[in-house]
Amino acid sequence: MKKKALFYSGIALGLILIVGGILWLKDRNENSGNPISKNTFAKAESYEIIDTPDGKFVENNKEGFKISVPSGWVVRKYEEELDLLSPEVDENNILESVRRGACGLSIEIYESEKVNSEITTFAEDLRAEMDFVEENAEEYRENEHPRIEVITVDNKKAIKRTYMNNGQIGIIEVAIPAGETVYSLSSGLIGAQKCVEQFDELLATVLIDK
Repeated sequence: MKKKALFYSGIALGLILIVGGILWLKDRNENSGNPISKNTFAKAESYEIIDTPDGKFVENNKEGFKISVPSGWVVRKYEEELDLLSPEVDENNILESVRRGACGLSIEIYESEKVNSEITTFAEDLRAEMDFVEENAEEYRENEHPRIEVITVDNKKAIKRTYMNNGQIGIIEVAIPAGETVYSLSSGLIGAQKCVEQFDELLATVLIDK
């Protein structure tokens, strides 16, 4: 029992060091006058909405990204983010929309340019985290704060974080590193089980050619 407790403590410490390191690097990068990496986010104008006989899609040809848009959903472009919103979303009252079962998906794509050869980029950190999780996959299944797992999106490894709220799934985040590009997808707040299923369905339509 003591050995198992020590083992889980080791996993927790390892995860804290990895995630804490990522957050520290991000904070230092954003607030330092001498950044350790240069992160370039895909701009709203780089996304194109395509209507076809097979349905609506969002494409970003520059970043090699494509995703299907469910029937009736709305696409919103922001400066460095693109959102897919279900018909129930009231953009003037998001929290109430969530309570009513509204679903959504936010997409960010960014590329890290290495400035310091001795310091890893965010994409490299994500790959290191995935390796750590895979090495301890069986034990990670028991972790719920958050639940972390390695999944496959369009034949590419991705890290998936599921945050719980009162025993229910509250937020899902997926990060897919491809080279130095990171594709980040988030469910936002989840108020209904159907949104979990919808997130998985949307994730299954993602195509990445990079």
